Amino acid sequence: MIIDLNKNKISKNNKFVTSIRLKLIIAFIIMILPIFLLGFVSQKLTYNAVSDRVQFSNRETIKQSAKLIEILLQNVKEEYIKVLASSPVQDYFNFEIDEFDDISLIVKANLKSKANKYLTNRVLSSSILTNIWILGVMNDFLGTSMLPLKFEQDKVINSGWYKNSIDIRSRLTFYGYHSELDSTSGIPGYAMSLNGVVKRITGSIFINSAVGVMILDIDYEYIEDILLDINLGERSEVHLVSSDGRDISKAYDNTINDTTVDPFLAKLIIEHDKSSDESVLYKNEDFRMTYNEIGKSGLIIIGLQPESEIKVAVKSINKWTIALILFSISTAIVLGMIITFGIGGRIADFSYRMNKVSRGDLEVSLPVKGRDEISLLAYGFNNMISDLKQYIRESVENEKIKREMEINLLISQINPHFIYNTLNSVTYLAKENKNTDIIKMVDAFIKVLQNSISFGAKGRYAKIKQEIESIKNYDLLQQFRYPDKYIIQYQFNDDVLDCIVPKMIMQPLVENALFHGICPKEDKGIIKINIRKEDQQVRIEIIDDGVGINNEKLSNILIKDWNNSEDSRARSIGISNINDRINNIYNNDGKLIITSNLGKGTKVEILIPISDIHK
Repeated sequence: MIIDLNKNKISKNNKFVTSIRLKLIIAFIIMILPIFLLGFVSQKLTYNAVSDRVQFSNRETIKQSAKLIEILLQNVKEEYIKVLASSPVQDYFNFEIDEFDDISLIVKANLKSKANKYLTNRVLSSSILTNIWILGVMNDFLGTSMLPLKFEQDKVINSGWYKNSIDIRSRLTFYGYHSELDSTSGIPGYAMSLNGVVKRITGSIFINSAVGVMILDIDYEYIEDILLDINLGERSEVHLVSSDGRDISKAYDNTINDTTVDPFLAKLIIEHDKSSDESVLYKNEDFRMTYNEIGKSGLIIIGLQPESEIKVAVKSINKWTIALILFSISTAIVLGMIITFGIGGRIADFSYRMNKVSRGDLEVSLPVKGRDEISLLAYGFNNMISDLKQYIRESVENEKIKREMEINLLISQINPHFIYNTLNSVTYLAKENKNTDIIKMVDAFIKVLQNSISFGAKGRYAKIKQEIESIKNYDLLQQFRYPDKYIIQYQFNDDVLDCIVPKMIMQPLVENALFHGICPKEDKGIIKINIRKEDQQVRIEIIDDGVGINNEKLSNILIKDWNNSEDSRARSIGISNINDRINNIYNNDGKLIITSNLGKGTKVEILIPISDIHK
């Protein structure tokens, strides 16, 4: 029979293994399907990720180059201010010629020579300027090079860029090229010009009227070096464009001085946000475009990168992605076979023994083979069974200890001194024939005893209003012994009266406050009982203005042995007993806190969670 029974069990176990293997095979098939889907989705995600990364890199590169050009323009502005305020230039324009005085004409010529020499020195000392010219409104001319032979001063003064420079007055403006000045010199060696009004200075004050326009030509090679350092890709292009669409710098095809408006660039500037990055159709091909304005100069750097370059990078990444997906699928199939046919039996055995435990058989254990995950589970399972046995043993033992604590607590409620003193007071009142007081005293005494000894399954807890009633009966008894010695003040709201607390948790603290706080002092004392809700807790405070407790006693007051000593401040239910009950019932959610100042009084606080005390 035993052999047949074992065979039957093995047969059932084999059926269970078959079920596990089937489920694992189905699970692995389901797992492989998302991998195929991942392959298709990853291509799109990879393209977006690479594209975003390239776009970010391009944006940062363009931004840094724009910053360099902005710094360059700032340096030109500073040069403009220095030249404008220089003595040679101001001396020249401040000197007035007397047409009938030959000496004044010679002086004016000398001043012009000094001014030209000064401008030449400024250009030679600068790495970014090729020329500085000043065209006066009165046909005056200063500069680092000669004017073209066919130069027409009146035509220049009446030109749009010249008048615009005069009108703007106080700041430099971007112009680009001044063809009137370049007409005889071929291709100039400057990338663009900045124009600024020239004013006379009297003392330290600018005279508001303009005397001319200063033209500062920026070196072609300096701009070209900045633009050529922008590497967005093999077939990428970078354009420095004015606000009206003129390509200021065509560094890639060496036509830097072409001032013709580029229709494509002009359309981009008009139709697009200058801070955006997007795709555009350029030269019949899709390009990724990156914008960046250069301060408030009106200049814009535009970077164009072919989408095809990005796709080449993505294609290389996709090859590795496909290879990784195929490897993952192969690995998943191999692991699935190993798990399905190699581990299924151990899992089935594990499940079989767990079912025995669920039926109450705690003498089960699993063999630990090797150091793999199932072996760790077997090890943990064996530890769990061992801990469960230990927990059951400890639970039985703790229940015994708990019952003993209740018995000890029950016995400790009936304080012999309290009974003796109460009966003594009754005897005294009988001798004085105070029958009414005797009735009141005995009635209160009976109620206190009833509250003390009514323990059991339902007698461990009481409502706060019952505890307050018990304190009032206790107070009535003590008032016969200590008339006018103390008063008890209550402070609480009605919302706390139905809250549940452990029985006899407040009256012993009032007793301690009376006998060990108030009675030793000469004058009348006050015991305050404050009860309130705080969030999810009830706070109970017993405060007396008695003699207080010194630090040594206060630090030991929760120790049981000290509470049992003759020097103990706690009698009846000891404070440590109350603390143990709170910890036993509420674990770490309940607290008993004692603070005291010697000669000023003592404060005992109890915090109990509302979520538990309503159970």
